[in-house]
Amino acid sequence: MPAVSLDTVYRTLRLFEAKGVIVKLGVGGDRARFDANISQHHHFVCTQCGLVRDFYDDQFNTLKPPRAVAEMGDVASTYVELRGVCLKCRKKQRKVSHAG
Repeated sequence: MPAVSLDTVYRTLRLFEAKGVIVKLGVGGDRARFDANISQHHHFVCTQCGLVRDFYDDQFNTLKPPRAVAEMGDVASTYVELRGVCLKCRKKQRKVSHAG
């Protein structure tokens, strides 16, 4: 949609985030990612290709914040983000190491 400016897109995403329709993911870098899945869940992020996958875990949902964090303020929710190398990237790495 060439008639829609990026400013409009980002303002709309921020509005959706404020209304609780989407969640902004903390994946770092210079790109923002938003998640339409607003249920309690967590993420695996591939540090090679940037793939983000949802996963569900009751133990992570009930994590108690460390005392140091509790002293900073009230924690409203917990999202766990695990970072690593996805299976596809790991297979690529193995092929490269075996080819050399």
